[in-house]
Amino acid sequence: MSQADSNPVAPGLRPWSHRLGSIVLPISGSLIACAFVGLLVFKDSAWVTVCDNLHWTLAYSTAALLAWLGVVEADPSTRVPRQWFAVGLTLYAAGQLVWDIQVAVGRNPFPGPSDLFYIWLGPCTLMGLIQAVRRGVKRLEFRTVILDAVSLSGAVLMVTVTLYLQRNRETDLGSLLVMVAYPVGLLGAACVAALMIPTLRLAPDRGWLVLLAALVLHGGLWMRWNVLTLDDALGNGTLFNACFSMVALLQGWGARHWRVVRSEDPVWERRCEWSLRLLPLLVVMAASLAVVLVLTLPGTRPAVRYLVPACAFVVAGVALGRQSLLLRERDRLIHAQRQARELQLNYKALFETAQDAILILHGTAVEDCNPSALQLFGCGRAELIGSSLLSFSPELQPDGVRSGPRFTDFSGPALAGKAQFFEWLIRPRDGREALAEVRLNLLEGGAGPRLQAVIRDVGERRKAEEELRQRLELESRFA
Repeated sequence: MSQADSNPVAPGLRPWSHRLGSIVLPISGSLIACAFVGLLVFKDSAWVTVCDNLHWTLAYSTAALLAWLGVVEADPSTRVPRQWFAVGLTLYAAGQLVWDIQVAVGRNPFPGPSDLFYIWLGPCTLMGLIQAVRRGVKRLEFRTVILDAVSLSGAVLMVTVTLYLQRNRETDLGSLLVMVAYPVGLLGAACVAALMIPTLRLAPDRGWLVLLAALVLHGGLWMRWNVLTLDDALGNGTLFNACFSMVALLQGWGARHWRVVRSEDPVWERRCEWSLRLLPLLVVMAASLAVVLVLTLPGTRPAVRYLVPACAFVVAGVALGRQSLLLRERDRLIHAQRQARELQLNYKALFETAQDAILILHGTAVEDCNPSALQLFGCGRAELIGSSLLSFSPELQPDGVRSGPRFTDFSGPALAGKAQFFEWLIRPRDGREALAEVRLNLLEGGAGPRLQAVIRDVGERRKAEEELRQRLELESRFA
């Protein structure tokens, strides 16, 4: 994932998508405002129900449209997460249309057909966020985020079940599962969105914060809705119902405009690191507090007394598993660092005791050398370090090519990872010219790519070979 997703738009799509996005909110907002006014004006329950369903339908449909505009305008790296957001909001809008039909025919069972669509908003948003995390972090960080999200969602589930099972109205298991699924899915997605901030070191972004706030508010509204339902206190045309429409619009706007912008601020990075370290402790403390409350509050049902401690045990196990994963990774890194130090020491020993001259080059500049190099070039370390290899070479090489372009012919492939072996004329400080064999290898490290030049003076060897060749020719001539 790119460090700053500026939400680029394909050239052919920008005009119509931006024009549509600029008019859909004002038009939809005006119609929703008219529906709100109708709730205040009309006293007849039938008209109140119509206005109530109207603002819901308009808001959910607008939110889905905004999310799909975000898909159209998305960079390829963020298109898949945005598609998940759009699918979830589309199913949510479809659920509202089914709800309108149920109201029109006078049949509103719970769970009903509309719940089959409503319930997918949280899981689809969660899948989109998981895809965004997967694209932005390494495998270990991804597994850590998932474990953190599971532990946080478990804590949310504990609170949700505790609130619902304490109500006065009895519910069957199927209805209870549907009730729990609404807030747990949305708040679980909110947990992942919140965890992405310290994990990815996200800088505050308006679209991201709006999406996070909308998920939290949406989950909270569903919790409140279910509690009111269990208490038989839910009514039509209330300000509480209007909050669903406003939050849906916020979620649609956030799904369209969210971005992943990484912060380079070291202070913010330290805060994110500390928050991730404290998270398992906070989760375990919250789970322990929930168990204490359930076991001490009067009138707690037996089902709650068994279910909440079981959830707390699972949450604590996940948190401990997350810490164990990080500890294993830390041990692996320590072992790898120890091996790297040993290799570095072995390399340094070979570097210092090698009979061949060894230079570490950045371009043509000498960054490091061994004692054999100082002996070969006949100078001190202070003179050799920082100087150019070309200053110890004649102007022309044996093939008549200038030394600068000729060295570039070899250094280019070497920087690409192809080792080079060639002959090179050197000119030590005593002024003589000597023929050398040079091997160039690529060195990769934190300081960037460097070249290692292993240089061997072969002048004496070539002279001896030539003398031997001449002697053999003479011997063969007089034989």
